[in-house]
Amino acid sequence: MKSFFKELCFGVILCDDSRQALSQIIAGLQFEGGGIVLGCTKIGLLLSQDQASVPLFGTTAIRAAAPEFAIG
Repeated sequence: MKSFFKELCFGVILCDDSRQALSQIIAGLQFEGGGIVLGCTKIGLLLSQDQASVPLFGTTAIRAAAPEFAIG
């Protein structure tokens, strides 16, 4: 995961090792009807929705939708 941190800090994905590691972590967290919140805005640089088998929710999109949800 050290390379994962370095890649995200520099905004450049250097190899597929980090992407595969993150995919394995997400696969281990899967449960029926659930999704994964990407708690760091940079994780979306590493893994996109088409590369995941469960719904991914980026924190930027969640924050952007919050006012609309609150207002109704």
